[in-house]
Parts: sequence; C-alpha cells; structure tokens
Amino acid sequence: MNAYENLIGQSFTRHGTRFTVVKCNGATVIAAFMQNQRVHRMMVPLVDVLALLDDTEAVETP
Repeated sequence: MNAYENLIGQSFTRHGTRFTVVKCNGATVIAAFMQNQRVHRMMVPLVDVLALLDDTEAVETP
C-alpha cells in the first residue's frame, strides 16, 4: 500500500483547473478533471500535489 493512498478523493487547483486525485503510484498522482462534459486524466508529480492541496490536514507523513 502506498503511504499517500489517503490523498485519493482530495481536490486541488492547478493552473486554474480543479483536479481530484484518483490514484497515487509512487511519486506520481493520477488526477482527473471535467472539461466539456468529459473526464480527463493527467499525471501530476506527487510533490506538486502536496504543495497545491486545499486541505493540508489530509496529508499524513508516513
């Protein structure tokens, strides 16, 4: 189990787009966002997600 699995479901804003964490895989996060009534996914570095999280209390250090 990844130490950052608790991030799943957390939201963050990056470049004006609101993302939701879908999966954590090592140092990469798969995040999803809606655009034109479609769900798009993109890979974001974990360190960027941790810096952008709206709710910093959701992060527990391993």
